[in-house]
Amino acid sequence: MVMEVASKLLEQAVDNGNIRLHPGCVEPRVTHLLFADDLLVFSDGSRHSIYGIKHVMSSFRDWSGLDMNASKSEIFFGGYEDIESSVISDISGFKIGTFPTRYLGLPLNPSRISQATLQPFVERITSKLNNYTVKLLSFAGKVQLIVSVIYGLVNFWSSVFVLPKSFYKKIDGLCYAFLWKNRTDSAAGARVSWDNICKPKMEGGLGIRKLEDFEMVSRLKRIWNYFSSSGHLGCLAPTKCVTKERVLADYGFSTILPYSAEHAAAETSDYGSYALHCRSPTKLRLPLDSLVSQAVRNGNWYLPPARSNEIQQLQIELTTINPPSVAAERDTFLWRSNTGNYESHRNMFFECDFAVSIWSRFSGRYLINPPSSLAFVLNLLHHHNFSSSPPASIILKLLLQVVTYNIWLERNHRIFRDSASSDAAFFSSVDRAMRDRLLSLSRPIVRSPSLLELYFWFVVPYS
Repeated sequence: MVMEVASKLLEQAVDNGNIRLHPGCVEPRVTHLLFADDLLVFSDGSRHSIYGIKHVMSSFRDWSGLDMNASKSEIFFGGYEDIESSVISDISGFKIGTFPTRYLGLPLNPSRISQATLQPFVERITSKLNNYTVKLLSFAGKVQLIVSVIYGLVNFWSSVFVLPKSFYKKIDGLCYAFLWKNRTDSAAGARVSWDNICKPKMEGGLGIRKLEDFEMVSRLKRIWNYFSSSGHLGCLAPTKCVTKERVLADYGFSTILPYSAEHAAAETSDYGSYALHCRSPTKLRLPLDSLVSQAVRNGNWYLPPARSNEIQQLQIELTTINPPSVAAERDTFLWRSNTGNYESHRNMFFECDFAVSIWSRFSGRYLINPPSSLAFVLNLLHHHNFSSSPPASIILKLLLQVVTYNIWLERNHRIFRDSASSDAAFFSSVDRAMRDRLLSLSRPIVRSPSLLELYFWFVVPYS
């Protein structure tokens, strides 16, 4: 009840502007996390916010008599230079913390959980299985220890994190060796395989479930919480991302990276998309999935204050470029060549001289003229010559994939390796790939030309 006062004071400070929220905590709004006497406060890390937090803690101390222990408190930074971090750390009176750290027995890390982060947990499980007190357990006691203690620890972590499959295989291997050999180093010579042990009792197993099965249940539970709108804090973030057509893989979904309008960060300067995309979370203080339009307000660039000379130089460079307008036109994806010129998707794969010469080699009985764009190929597939002939449609789709892929490889070789293939060599490579793929397909039962024979009609020398 006393700590509820601290929560209200922090909320009030945010409402009054004394504490500025972290960019990732604006929606859904998260000012702090509190469990018993463990408190996490989120802010933008500015001096203004640090003074606001210190004022709240000071007011709480005067009202309740409870004071924080500065020697046990830490401050964590993201996107700050070392000098700035040291200055703010001195102002706050807290020592600088490093990731990963621990909170409520679990590791906190802004990056994806790794094997190095899991290693202390693996050693903890190993020590429990190697403890001398469990050496005298019966076989049934060992089974109970695995099901109740070991699996309970792992399932607690699985309910919070998406753990790698190699971790589950490692723990299953430790339990397998402990069950048969009373040690954890090896299960060589075990009488029954782990797969058979994990079968239900009615099928001859011991009823132990594999940890990967529990992990799938944890993922399904996250999906259920999301669709049931349970209001759980852990479901608010993915809900917001789903509405923006991006789903977090960390919550058990597949990752969707849309190339929707206003999403592309074009290479507008020497700082390019690398500075706008790869460094955005730490340097530019922007979320990784930020849209370019979100950096524009009232027709002008709008970015957080620069924290380094590099970002300041980038923002100066941006002021020389007209901000993009969502209402103007749809995004166009361009590739910049080594000469500094920009080329579009259509020009690269259909309109340049090299692409036209390649497509001309495949113009024959079905493909009268070289295609001029992807839309042209799609319209051609709906033409009666292709819609009434499924094999011809298959060949055109495969040809489009093979030619496009090889043109992209050829482009990269010319730019990065300074090597170029002749038209004849390129055609031979595409032709070989087409024949190998068509030869691997089974011949239709009905008496009709095979796909390979039909492919020859596409090629000028055989038409």
